Amino acid sequence: MEGKGLYYYSENSFYEGNWKNNEKSGFGYAKMSYKECYQGLWQRDLPHGEGEYQYPNGDTFKGNFVYGKREGKGLYIYESGKKFFGIWHDNLLIEKSEKDD
Repeated sequence: MEGKGLYYYSENSFYEGNWKNNEKSGFGYAKMSYKECYQGLWQRDLPHGEGEYQYPNGDTFKGNFVYGKREGKGLYIYESGKKFFGIWHDNLLIEKSEKDD
C-alpha cells in the first residue's frame, strides 16, 4: 500500500490515512474498537509525533508519541473530565501537574 487509503481490519476496526511501503506513515486515523482510537502522525505502523489517543476506558491522551509510546509533554483527560499535564518518558509518567478546567 502506498499513498492515501482506507483499510478495514474488521467491520468496526479500520485505518484511514497515509501509507508508505505497506505501513501507516504520515497523518491518519485508526479505530481499533468501540471507544479506542488514535488520530495523528504515524511512522513504521506506530503512532509517532503529535496525536490524540482515546483508550477503551474513555480516557484520552493528547501529546507526543515516539514509536507508539508517550514521550514528552502531554495532556491526559479522564473520562470524568478531570485533566492533568504531564511529562512522559518511554510511556511512563515522570512528572505531573493538575489542571483546573
